[in-house]
Amino acid sequence: MKNLLYTLIITLFIPYHSFSQETNDPVDVNANWSGRGCRGTNGLCNIDITNNNMTNARIHYDSYDLILVIDRSKLTQEDESNLVSVRLNKDSNESELIFIMDDDFELEAETKTILNIPENLSTITKGEYPLEVTSDSIIITLKIE
Repeated sequence: MKNLLYTLIITLFIPYHSFSQETNDPVDVNANWSGRGCRGTNGLCNIDITNNNMTNARIHYDSYDLILVIDRSKLTQEDESNLVSVRLNKDSNESELIFIMDDDFELEAETKTILNIPENLSTITKGEYPLEVTSDSIIITLKIE
């Protein structure tokens, strides 16, 4: 009876333990958002998960969001102008910084695996995404479907 109890506990614990080991830690990437250069539209060109020093951003998956934190020190003026758009609010006469995705962007299988993104989610959807700009970084929270 004791052996059966131990077997039952171990059988129930292993899947829980395996699931709890999954992390959604930020991953260094080299992102390219000069969409007009690669696809002829605004948005992401690619997200390369790399192990070298050529990274310019960190990416993190959280629920249905993909959070991209771009290191401003690794951006050129052209990079920043490709990345940032301005939307004027007619009601308040204020402007809002946005990132425009003209087309959906399909994530590669390797990227999804490394970021622990569920199989049923694979597309960053087109749309306008608000930017959070700090002195060190530009943060974009993208939606995944």
